[in-house]
Amino acid sequence: MVRSALDSVYCVFLANGTIKVLNPVSGTIGTFTNYTNIGDFDATTSSTGSIYLIIDLYINNEVRIFGSIDGGITWGGAIFLSSNAAHPAISMSATGDTAIVNYYGGPFTDTVSSIIRNVRYRESVPGTLVVAGSFSTPIPAGTPKDQFEAVRYGSNAWLFYTSGTSGSKDINCILSNDGGTTYGAPFTIGSMTGRDEFWFEAKYYSVSGGGVDIVFYSDSLQTGPPTNVSDKMYYSSASNSSSSVFSAPVQISEHPPVYSAIGFIPSLIEYYDTGGDAGAI
Repeated sequence: MVRSALDSVYCVFLANGTIKVLNPVSGTIGTFTNYTNIGDFDATTSSTGSIYLIIDLYINNEVRIFGSIDGGITWGGAIFLSSNAAHPAISMSATGDTAIVNYYGGPFTDTVSSIIRNVRYRESVPGTLVVAGSFSTPIPAGTPKDQFEAVRYGSNAWLFYTSGTSGSKDINCILSNDGGTTYGAPFTIGSMTGRDEFWFEAKYYSVSGGGVDIVFYSDSLQTGPPTNVSDKMYYSSASNSSSSVFSAPVQISEHPPVYSAIGFIPSLIEYYDTGGDAGAI
């Protein structure tokens, strides 16, 4: 689900290799017809109301970016990103005109042990992104990293990623103070002894100077059914002024989340209201 600056909400989904864009209010469905052999994708919106789609082709390791100015009915602004990439992620800055793109690169493309590449794009005209700066590799190959996501507010950019295998999984973060150009050393978010932390979503908030919110799953790897003590959903945040200092995690679940072999992960919803309210599904 993505929300545009024009106050429209879209559900972007993949069905049998084809991406569709649903406007749940009007019932309009747009079909992305440029490619139909898509293995993975991500979507974001800009301050002009444009939708941007980044796709990973199923038959090879090519990743491309497209833009739409009519709610996903037609697509243009094609960008060839890489022929050695997989699992792309795209997120727009709080100002809505600069996107951070991350993806698995070589030498182990399409595996969770790959490097994670980083590059920024800027909206030149509605529906079109142009590269801003150079490509970098802020996260090296090696340790399994099955999820990653970037959030930018002002000059700060947080790149979150999971690290490790079952029994020693943590959520790490690397911080950029120059808008996603360079990143510092990794640090851990909410690590708890004897528990795995994974399946997260992070988004920026805009009140009181702005910052970043994150929700994540914490699992004790217990034997038997989950309880509200063994399996929990947590919330944490960091302000724009103290970007590397995250609040102590607070349990937000009243009932235990259940592990999903399919990989259903939580969604974080920012209301962007004066109270700074947020919700999690």
